[in-house]
Amino acid sequence: MNGENWTPPDDLWEVNRGLHLDDPLDGSNDRRWVDTGAARGEYSHRPLYRVLGVQEAADEPQPQLQAPPDRGYYLFCGHRGCGKSTELRRIRQHLHQQDLYYVVFADAARDLDPNNLRYQDILLHLAAKLTGQLQMDEIELDPVYV
Repeated sequence: MNGENWTPPDDLWEVNRGLHLDDPLDGSNDRRWVDTGAARGEYSHRPLYRVLGVQEAADEPQPQLQAPPDRGYYLFCGHRGCGKSTELRRIRQHLHQQDLYYVVFADAARDLDPNNLRYQDILLHLAAKLTGQLQMDEIELDPVYV
């Protein structure tokens, strides 16, 4: 929404219609994003990056992948609308770099029916997202992998 065309809402119903809590922000590039780092205290992404084998040096402009991590699973949890997806998008922006990680964001809750979901649906969804992102980035796979 352009700030020049904005008009204040007439009532709470209009405010409620304008709220879209299920729509995550696109990381810190979104004008609605507010840095709440000061309220978090000493929170940092460094422990996560360390587990992922990413080293950020003060004298290096780009983070470096030092050691590929062992396979792991990481849980991001919190109440609805607290910023989990927004935070994951920020992490994606940081890690999606050549010689670091190739990050593909897949939102199964948005794209699939959570009331009728099997693990095969998730696997196909992930494969479709990966191949779609590879095509958008014009990266060709050797047919042996497809």
